[in-house]
Amino acid sequence: MNATQQAIRLFLLTGARTSQELAQAAKISQPTVSRALSGLGEEVVRIGRGPQTRYALCSEISSLGSSWPLFLIGEDSSPSQLGRLHSLAGGGYWLERESPESWPSLLGEEFKDGVFPGLPWFLDDARPQGFLGRVFAKQHGSRLGEGGNPALWSNPSVLESLIRFGHNLPGAFVLGNDALKMALSDSSESITDSSAREQDYPVLASSVLQGNIVGSSAGGEQPKFTTRLGADRNVLVKFSLAMERPEGLRWADLLTAEKLALDVLSENGIRCPSAEVFDFENRRFLEVERFDRTPAGGRIPTVSLQSFDAAFLRIGPSSWSTLAASMEQLNLLSSTQAQQLSSIWRFGQLIGNTDMHLGNISFLLTPKTPLTLAPVYDMLPMIYRPGLEGQIPERQQLPEPSSPREREAVMAREFWERVARHPSISASFQETAASHAHCA
Repeated sequence: MNATQQAIRLFLLTGARTSQELAQAAKISQPTVSRALSGLGEEVVRIGRGPQTRYALCSEISSLGSSWPLFLIGEDSSPSQLGRLHSLAGGGYWLERESPESWPSLLGEEFKDGVFPGLPWFLDDARPQGFLGRVFAKQHGSRLGEGGNPALWSNPSVLESLIRFGHNLPGAFVLGNDALKMALSDSSESITDSSAREQDYPVLASSVLQGNIVGSSAGGEQPKFTTRLGADRNVLVKFSLAMERPEGLRWADLLTAEKLALDVLSENGIRCPSAEVFDFENRRFLEVERFDRTPAGGRIPTVSLQSFDAAFLRIGPSSWSTLAASMEQLNLLSSTQAQQLSSIWRFGQLIGNTDMHLGNISFLLTPKTPLTLAPVYDMLPMIYRPGLEGQIPERQQLPEPSSPREREAVMAREFWERVARHPSISASFQETAASHAHCA
Protein backbone atom coordinates (compact mmCIF):
# COMPACT_ATOMS: atom_id res chain seq x y z
CA MET A 1 0.00 0.00 0.00
CA ASN A 2 1.54 3.31 -1.07
CA ALA A 3 1.41 6.59 0.85
CA THR A 4 -1.57 7.95 -1.10
CA GLN A 5 -3.61 4.82 -0.47
CA GLN A 6 -2.72 4.98 3.21
CA ALA A 7 -3.87 8.61 3.37
CA ILE A 8 -7.16 7.85 1.60
CA ARG A 9 -7.73 4.87 3.88
CA LEU A 10 -7.10 7.06 6.93
CA PHE A 11 -9.68 9.63 5.81
CA LEU A 12 -12.27 6.89 5.15
CA LEU A 13 -11.91 5.52 8.67
CA THR A 14 -14.26 8.28 9.86
CA GLY A 15 -17.00 7.51 7.34
CA ALA A 16 -18.06 7.71 3.70
CA ARG A 17 -16.64 10.55 1.53
CA THR A 18 -17.03 11.75 -2.05
CA SER A 19 -13.95 11.74 -4.28
CA GLN A 20 -13.95 15.53 -4.19
CA GLU A 21 -13.89 15.51 -0.37
CA LEU A 22 -11.03 13.02 -0.44
CA ALA A 23 -9.11 15.08 -2.98
CA GLN A 24 -9.49 18.22 -0.89
CA ALA A 25 -8.58 16.45 2.36
CA ALA A 26 -5.49 14.76 0.89
CA LYS A 27 -4.61 17.76 -1.32
CA ILE A 28 -4.35 15.60 -4.43
CA SER A 29 -6.13 15.47 -7.80
CA GLN A 30 -9.31 13.47 -8.32
CA PRO A 31 -7.62 11.14 -10.86
CA THR A 32 -5.04 10.35 -8.16
CA VAL A 33 -7.90 9.66 -5.73
CA SER A 34 -9.50 7.30 -8.26
CA ARG A 35 -6.25 5.36 -8.68
CA ALA A 36 -5.80 5.12 -4.91
CA LEU A 37 -9.37 3.86 -4.42
CA SER A 38 -8.88 1.29 -7.15
CA GLY A 39 -5.70 0.12 -5.43
CA LEU A 40 -7.60 -0.50 -2.19
CA GLY A 41 -9.75 -3.06 -4.03
CA GLU A 42 -12.63 -4.74 -2.15
CA GLU A 43 -11.68 -2.92 1.02
CA VAL A 44 -13.68 0.03 -0.37
CA VAL A 45 -17.32 0.10 -1.53
CA ARG A 46 -18.85 2.62 -3.91
CA ILE A 47 -22.19 4.09 -2.83
CA GLY A 48 -24.47 5.83 -5.31
CA ARG A 49 -23.90 7.22 -8.78
CA GLY A 50 -22.78 10.47 -10.39
CA PRO A 51 -21.17 13.45 -8.63
CA GLN A 52 -22.64 12.45 -5.27
CA THR A 53 -21.00 9.02 -5.34
CA ARG A 54 -19.41 8.26 -1.99
CA TYR A 55 -16.74 5.79 -1.02
CA ALA A 56 -16.57 3.93 2.27
CA LEU A 57 -14.11 1.63 3.95
CA CYS A 58 -15.40 -1.82 4.91
CA SER A 59 -15.18 -2.91 8.54
CA GLU A 60 -15.05 -6.59 9.50
CA ILE A 61 -17.24 -7.95 12.27
CA SER A 62 -15.29 -10.54 14.25
CA SER A 63 -14.32 -13.29 11.78
CA LEU A 64 -17.59 -13.00 9.86
CA GLY A 65 -16.43 -10.64 7.11
CA SER A 66 -17.84 -7.21 6.34
CA SER A 67 -20.98 -7.89 4.26
CA TRP A 68 -23.88 -10.32 4.36
CA PRO A 69 -27.01 -10.97 2.30
CA LEU A 70 -30.23 -9.66 3.85
CA PHE A 71 -33.22 -11.94 3.34
CA LEU A 72 -36.94 -11.54 3.88
CA ILE A 73 -38.90 -14.72 4.60
CA GLY A 74 -42.30 -14.38 2.96
CA GLU A 75 -45.73 -15.38 4.22
CA ASP A 76 -45.43 -18.65 2.26
CA SER A 77 -42.07 -19.34 3.98
CA SER A 78 -40.02 -18.74 0.81
CA PRO A 79 -37.04 -16.36 1.18
CA SER A 80 -36.12 -13.48 -1.10
CA GLN A 81 -32.90 -11.48 -1.00
CA LEU A 82 -33.47 -7.76 -0.48
CA GLY A 83 -29.83 -6.84 -0.83
CA ARG A 84 -26.51 -6.98 0.95
CA LEU A 85 -25.66 -5.26 4.20
CA HIS A 86 -22.14 -3.84 4.47
CA SER A 87 -20.45 -2.86 7.73
CA LEU A 88 -18.55 0.41 7.27
CA ALA A 89 -15.66 2.05 9.09
CA GLY A 90 -16.92 4.80 11.38
CA GLY A 91 -19.84 2.71 12.66
CA GLY A 92 -22.21 3.00 9.70
CA TYR A 93 -23.94 0.36 7.57
CA TRP A 94 -24.87 0.35 3.91
CA LEU A 95 -27.75 -1.64 2.44
CA GLU A 96 -26.89 -2.40 -1.17
CA ARG A 97 -30.33 -3.34 -2.51
CA GLU A 98 -30.86 -5.99 -5.16
CA SER A 99 -32.96 -3.49 -7.10
CA PRO A 100 -33.03 0.31 -6.71
CA GLU A 101 -36.83 0.11 -6.66
CA SER A 102 -37.19 -2.59 -4.01
CA TRP A 103 -38.63 -1.74 -0.60
CA PRO A 104 -38.36 2.08 -0.65
CA SER A 105 -40.01 2.16 2.79
CA LEU A 106 -36.76 0.87 4.32
CA LEU A 107 -34.92 4.00 3.18
CA GLY A 108 -37.31 6.90 2.72
CA GLU A 109 -35.73 10.27 2.03
CA GLU A 110 -33.69 10.05 5.21
CA PHE A 111 -31.55 7.12 4.03
CA LYS A 112 -32.11 7.26 0.28
CA ASP A 113 -28.56 6.14 -0.50
CA GLY A 114 -28.95 3.14 1.82
CA VAL A 115 -26.42 4.36 4.39
CA PHE A 116 -27.39 4.19 8.07
CA PRO A 117 -25.36 5.85 10.85
CA GLY A 118 -25.86 2.80 13.09
CA LEU A 119 -27.66 -0.52 12.98
CA PRO A 120 -30.40 -0.21 10.30
CA TRP A 121 -33.61 0.85 12.02
CA PHE A 122 -35.66 -2.02 10.59
CA LEU A 123 -33.32 -4.51 12.32
CA ASP A 124 -33.37 -2.72 15.66
CA ASP A 125 -36.42 -4.60 16.98
CA ALA A 126 -34.58 -7.88 16.35
CA ARG A 127 -31.86 -7.02 18.87
CA PRO A 128 -32.07 -9.10 22.09
CA GLN A 129 -34.26 -7.28 24.61
CA GLY A 130 -36.52 -7.76 27.59
CA PHE A 131 -36.96 -11.01 29.51
CA LEU A 132 -36.12 -13.33 26.62
CA GLY A 133 -33.30 -11.02 25.54
CA ARG A 134 -31.61 -11.61 28.89
CA VAL A 135 -32.08 -15.36 28.47
CA PHE A 136 -30.49 -15.01 25.02
CA ALA A 137 -27.62 -13.00 26.52
CA LYS A 138 -27.06 -15.60 29.19
CA GLN A 139 -26.60 -18.29 26.52
CA HIS A 140 -24.68 -16.35 23.88
CA GLY A 141 -23.23 -13.19 25.48
CA SER A 142 -19.86 -14.64 26.42
CA ARG A 143 -19.32 -15.95 22.88
CA LEU A 144 -19.88 -12.41 21.64
CA GLY A 145 -17.57 -10.88 24.23
CA GLU A 146 -20.53 -9.22 25.94
CA GLY A 147 -22.25 -9.40 29.33
CA GLY A 148 -25.71 -10.43 30.42
CA ASN A 149 -27.47 -7.12 29.69
CA PRO A 150 -28.08 -6.93 25.92
CA ALA A 151 -29.15 -3.29 26.23
CA LEU A 152 -25.45 -2.51 26.76
CA TRP A 153 -24.16 -4.49 23.79
CA SER A 154 -22.34 -2.62 21.01
CA ASN A 155 -23.87 -2.48 17.53
CA PRO A 156 -21.19 -4.82 16.11
CA SER A 157 -22.01 -7.39 18.81
CA VAL A 158 -25.74 -7.07 18.11
CA LEU A 159 -25.07 -7.54 14.41
CA GLU A 160 -22.89 -10.57 15.12
CA SER A 161 -25.69 -12.06 17.22
CA LEU A 162 -28.09 -11.64 14.28
CA ILE A 163 -25.66 -13.31 11.89
CA ARG A 164 -24.73 -16.20 14.17
CA PHE A 165 -27.93 -16.81 16.15
CA GLY A 166 -30.63 -14.76 14.40
CA HIS A 167 -32.55 -17.48 12.59
CA ASN A 168 -35.73 -17.24 14.69
CA LEU A 169 -36.17 -13.59 15.58
CA PRO A 170 -39.35 -11.48 15.65
CA GLY A 171 -40.45 -10.26 12.23
CA ALA A 172 -39.24 -11.59 8.90
CA PHE A 173 -35.66 -10.39 8.32
CA VAL A 174 -32.76 -12.85 8.38
CA LEU A 175 -29.14 -11.76 7.98
CA GLY A 176 -26.56 -14.05 6.36
CA ASN A 177 -26.60 -17.39 4.56
CA ASP A 178 -25.98 -19.47 7.69
CA ALA A 179 -28.88 -17.87 9.56
CA LEU A 180 -31.12 -18.43 6.53
CA LYS A 181 -30.22 -22.13 6.38
CA MET A 182 -31.07 -22.49 10.06
CA ALA A 183 -34.30 -20.53 9.60
CA LEU A 184 -35.49 -22.77 6.77
CA SER A 185 -34.65 -25.96 8.66
CA ASP A 186 -35.34 -24.66 12.14
CA SER A 187 -36.26 -27.22 14.75
CA SER A 188 -35.62 -25.01 17.80
CA GLU A 189 -39.26 -23.92 18.09
CA SER A 190 -41.03 -26.16 20.55
CA ILE A 191 -44.09 -27.92 19.16
CA THR A 192 -46.98 -29.01 21.28
CA ASP A 193 -50.61 -29.90 20.78
CA SER A 194 -53.68 -28.13 22.09
CA SER A 195 -54.55 -31.20 24.14
CA ALA A 196 -51.06 -31.28 25.68
CA ARG A 197 -50.94 -27.69 26.98
CA GLU A 198 -51.55 -28.78 30.57
CA GLN A 199 -48.43 -30.96 30.56
CA ASP A 200 -46.22 -28.91 28.23
CA TYR A 201 -46.74 -25.28 29.30
CA PRO A 202 -45.48 -25.71 32.90
CA VAL A 203 -42.41 -27.56 31.58
CA LEU A 204 -41.68 -24.82 29.03
CA ALA A 205 -42.14 -22.13 31.70
CA SER A 206 -39.71 -23.88 34.05
CA SER A 207 -37.21 -24.30 31.24
CA VAL A 208 -37.16 -20.63 30.29
CA LEU A 209 -36.92 -19.58 33.95
CA GLN A 210 -33.82 -21.78 34.20
CA GLY A 211 -32.21 -19.77 31.42
CA ASN A 212 -32.98 -21.92 28.40
CA ILE A 213 -34.19 -20.31 25.17
CA VAL A 214 -37.66 -21.58 24.42
CA GLY A 215 -38.80 -20.60 20.93
CA SER A 216 -37.94 -17.29 19.32
CA SER A 217 -37.01 -14.05 20.99
CA ALA A 218 -39.59 -11.41 21.82
CA GLY A 219 -39.44 -8.14 23.72
CA GLY A 220 -41.13 -7.26 27.00
CA GLU A 221 -40.34 -7.92 30.63
CA GLN A 222 -43.07 -10.47 31.43
CA PRO A 223 -41.78 -14.08 31.57
CA LYS A 224 -42.78 -15.82 28.35
CA PHE A 225 -41.96 -18.39 25.72
CA THR A 226 -43.08 -19.07 22.17
CA THR A 227 -44.28 -22.35 20.77
CA ARG A 228 -46.19 -23.86 17.90
CA LEU A 229 -49.52 -25.58 18.43
CA GLY A 230 -49.66 -28.40 15.94
CA ALA A 231 -48.51 -27.56 12.44
CA ASP A 232 -50.11 -24.19 11.86
CA ARG A 233 -50.53 -22.06 15.01
CA ASN A 234 -47.70 -19.93 16.34
CA VAL A 235 -48.29 -18.50 19.78
CA LEU A 236 -46.56 -16.40 22.42
CA VAL A 237 -47.30 -17.51 25.97
CA LYS A 238 -46.88 -15.24 28.99
CA PHE A 239 -47.08 -16.75 32.45
CA SER A 240 -47.33 -15.68 36.06
CA LEU A 241 -45.33 -16.62 39.10
CA ALA A 242 -46.87 -19.23 41.40
CA MET A 243 -50.33 -17.97 42.36
CA GLU A 244 -49.99 -18.76 46.09
CA ARG A 245 -47.68 -15.73 46.25
CA PRO A 246 -49.45 -12.32 46.31
CA GLU A 247 -47.39 -10.99 43.38
CA GLY A 248 -48.07 -14.18 41.42
CA LEU A 249 -51.81 -13.83 42.00
CA ARG A 250 -51.72 -10.19 40.92
CA TRP A 251 -49.87 -11.07 37.69
CA ALA A 252 -52.44 -13.80 37.10
CA ASP A 253 -55.19 -11.18 37.41
CA LEU A 254 -53.35 -8.91 35.00
CA LEU A 255 -52.90 -11.66 32.39
CA THR A 256 -56.64 -12.32 32.47
CA ALA A 257 -57.24 -8.57 32.25
CA GLU A 258 -55.01 -8.41 29.18
CA LYS A 259 -57.12 -11.06 27.44
CA LEU A 260 -60.30 -9.12 28.31
CA ALA A 261 -58.81 -5.86 27.01
CA LEU A 262 -58.00 -7.54 23.68
CA ASP A 263 -61.56 -8.89 23.52
CA VAL A 264 -63.07 -5.43 24.05
CA LEU A 265 -60.80 -3.77 21.48
CA SER A 266 -61.49 -6.50 18.93
CA GLU A 267 -65.26 -6.16 19.37
CA ASN A 268 -64.88 -2.45 18.64
CA GLY A 269 -63.17 -2.94 15.27
CA ILE A 270 -59.53 -2.77 16.40
CA ARG A 271 -57.34 -5.57 15.19
CA CYS A 272 -56.14 -7.82 18.00
CA PRO A 273 -54.71 -11.33 18.16
CA SER A 274 -56.86 -14.13 19.53
CA ALA A 275 -56.02 -14.97 23.12
CA GLU A 276 -56.82 -17.65 25.69
CA VAL A 277 -56.09 -18.04 29.40
CA PHE A 278 -55.24 -21.28 31.20
CA ASP A 279 -54.34 -22.24 34.77
CA PHE A 280 -51.82 -25.09 35.03
CA GLU A 281 -49.79 -26.13 38.09
CA ASN A 282 -50.62 -22.97 40.01
CA ARG A 283 -49.52 -20.63 37.23
CA ARG A 284 -51.67 -18.65 34.83
CA PHE A 285 -50.78 -18.73 31.15
CA LEU A 286 -51.91 -16.16 28.56
CA GLU A 287 -51.63 -17.62 25.07
CA VAL A 288 -51.65 -15.04 22.27
CA GLU A 289 -51.58 -15.71 18.54
CA ARG A 290 -48.43 -14.35 16.91
CA PHE A 291 -49.00 -11.82 14.15
CA ASP A 292 -45.45 -12.06 12.74
CA ARG A 293 -45.87 -15.73 11.76
CA THR A 294 -48.23 -17.45 9.32
CA PRO A 295 -49.84 -20.93 9.38
CA ALA A 296 -47.70 -21.87 6.37
CA GLY A 297 -44.52 -21.34 8.40
CA GLY A 298 -43.92 -17.94 6.85
CA ARG A 299 -43.14 -14.64 8.46
CA ILE A 300 -44.49 -11.10 8.36
CA PRO A 301 -42.15 -8.08 8.71
CA THR A 302 -43.02 -5.76 11.57
CA VAL A 303 -41.51 -2.64 13.10
CA SER A 304 -42.20 -0.93 16.40
CA LEU A 305 -43.23 2.69 16.65
CA GLN A 306 -40.04 3.20 18.65
CA SER A 307 -37.78 2.11 15.78
CA PHE A 308 -39.79 4.01 13.19
CA ASP A 309 -39.74 7.18 15.28
CA ALA A 310 -35.99 6.96 15.85
CA ALA A 311 -35.41 6.69 12.10
CA PHE A 312 -37.87 9.18 10.62
CA LEU A 313 -39.83 11.25 13.18
CA ARG A 314 -37.34 11.73 16.01
CA ILE A 315 -39.99 12.96 18.40
CA GLY A 316 -38.94 10.60 21.16
CA PRO A 317 -40.98 9.46 24.16
CA SER A 318 -44.46 10.84 23.67
CA SER A 319 -48.07 9.78 23.40
CA TRP A 320 -49.07 7.49 20.56
CA SER A 321 -51.60 10.16 19.57
CA THR A 322 -48.85 12.72 19.06
CA LEU A 323 -46.86 10.40 16.81
CA ALA A 324 -50.01 9.29 14.98
CA ALA A 325 -50.70 12.91 14.02
CA SER A 326 -47.13 13.39 12.79
CA MET A 327 -47.22 10.19 10.76
CA GLU A 328 -50.54 11.15 9.17
CA GLN A 329 -49.17 14.59 8.27
CA LEU A 330 -46.20 12.95 6.53
CA ASN A 331 -48.45 10.40 4.74
CA LEU A 332 -46.79 7.59 6.65
CA LEU A 333 -50.13 6.56 8.14
CA SER A 334 -53.64 6.91 6.75
CA SER A 335 -56.18 9.09 8.54
CA THR A 336 -58.16 6.00 9.56
CA GLN A 337 -55.11 4.26 10.99
CA ALA A 338 -53.96 7.41 12.77
CA GLN A 339 -57.38 7.78 14.41
CA GLN A 340 -57.30 4.14 15.44
CA LEU A 341 -53.85 4.50 16.99
CA SER A 342 -55.09 7.51 18.98
CA SER A 343 -58.14 5.53 20.10
CA ILE A 344 -55.97 2.64 21.32
CA TRP A 345 -53.85 5.11 23.25
CA ARG A 346 -56.90 6.74 24.87
CA PHE A 347 -58.37 3.36 25.84
CA GLY A 348 -55.06 2.38 27.40
CA GLN A 349 -54.98 5.58 29.43
CA LEU A 350 -58.48 4.97 30.77
CA ILE A 351 -57.71 1.42 31.91
CA GLY A 352 -54.47 2.42 33.63
CA ASN A 353 -51.92 1.10 31.13
CA THR A 354 -48.88 3.01 32.34
CA ASP A 355 -46.51 1.06 30.09
CA MET A 356 -47.50 2.39 26.66
CA HIS A 357 -43.96 3.16 25.56
CA LEU A 358 -43.15 3.34 21.85
CA GLY A 359 -41.98 -0.26 21.76
CA ASN A 360 -45.43 -1.51 22.75
CA ILE A 361 -47.18 -0.74 19.46
CA SER A 362 -46.07 -1.88 16.01
CA PHE A 363 -46.79 -1.67 12.31
CA LEU A 364 -46.81 -4.24 9.56
CA LEU A 365 -43.89 -3.26 7.37
CA THR A 366 -44.71 -3.05 3.66
CA PRO A 367 -42.58 -2.12 0.61
CA LYS A 368 -44.24 1.28 0.43
CA THR A 369 -45.90 3.62 2.92
CA PRO A 370 -48.42 4.31 4.40
CA LEU A 371 -48.05 1.58 6.98
CA THR A 372 -50.74 -0.48 8.68
CA LEU A 373 -51.12 -1.01 12.40
CA ALA A 374 -50.18 -4.44 13.65
CA PRO A 375 -52.56 -6.17 16.07
CA VAL A 376 -52.53 -4.69 19.57
CA TYR A 377 -50.42 -6.32 22.29
CA ASP A 378 -49.40 -5.70 25.92
CA MET A 379 -52.65 -3.83 26.65
CA LEU A 380 -53.43 -4.21 30.35
CA PRO A 381 -53.74 -2.06 33.51
CA MET A 382 -50.04 -1.96 34.34
CA ILE A 383 -50.71 0.61 37.05
CA TYR A 384 -51.59 -2.44 39.16
CA ARG A 385 -48.48 -4.50 38.53
CA PRO A 386 -46.53 -5.59 41.63
CA GLY A 387 -43.65 -3.39 42.73
CA LEU A 388 -39.99 -4.38 42.52
CA GLU A 389 -40.10 -5.76 46.06
CA GLY A 390 -43.42 -7.55 45.52
CA GLN A 391 -45.69 -4.87 47.00
CA ILE A 392 -49.24 -4.99 45.62
CA PRO A 393 -50.78 -1.62 44.62
CA GLU A 394 -54.16 -0.79 46.13
CA ARG A 395 -56.85 1.11 44.22
CA GLN A 396 -55.28 3.77 41.99
CA GLN A 397 -56.66 7.00 40.54
CA LEU A 398 -57.24 6.68 36.78
CA PRO A 399 -57.69 9.45 34.17
CA GLU A 400 -61.24 10.65 33.83
CA PRO A 401 -63.01 10.50 30.45
CA SER A 402 -64.00 13.76 28.83
CA SER A 403 -67.54 12.38 28.62
CA PRO A 404 -69.24 9.14 29.74
CA ARG A 405 -70.30 8.75 26.11
CA GLU A 406 -66.74 9.02 24.81
CA ARG A 407 -66.16 5.90 22.71
CA GLU A 408 -63.05 4.90 24.63
CA ALA A 409 -64.82 5.54 27.95
CA VAL A 410 -67.58 3.13 26.98
CA MET A 411 -64.95 0.56 26.03
CA ALA A 412 -63.06 1.09 29.31
CA ARG A 413 -66.26 0.72 31.32
CA GLU A 414 -67.06 -2.54 29.51
CA PHE A 415 -63.51 -3.75 30.21
CA TRP A 416 -63.73 -3.07 33.94
CA GLU A 417 -67.17 -4.67 34.15
CA ARG A 418 -65.82 -7.83 32.56
CA VAL A 419 -62.85 -7.88 34.92
CA ALA A 420 -65.18 -7.40 37.90
CA ARG A 421 -67.30 -10.42 37.04
CA HIS A 422 -64.68 -12.78 35.61
CA PRO A 423 -64.52 -15.95 37.74
CA SER A 424 -60.72 -16.33 37.58
CA ILE A 425 -60.05 -12.80 38.88
CA SER A 426 -59.26 -12.59 42.60
CA ALA A 427 -61.94 -11.12 44.87
CA SER A 428 -59.83 -8.08 45.79
CA PHE A 429 -59.12 -7.19 42.16
CA GLN A 430 -62.77 -7.81 41.23
CA GLU A 431 -63.67 -5.20 43.83
CA THR A 432 -61.13 -2.74 42.41
CA ALA A 433 -62.46 -3.32 38.89
CA ALA A 434 -66.06 -2.83 40.02
CA SER A 435 -65.17 0.55 41.52
CA HIS A 436 -63.53 1.62 38.24
CA ALA A 437 -66.53 0.42 36.23
CA HIS A 438 -68.79 2.51 38.43
CA CYS A 439 -66.66 5.65 37.94
CA ALA A 440 -65.95 5.26 34.21
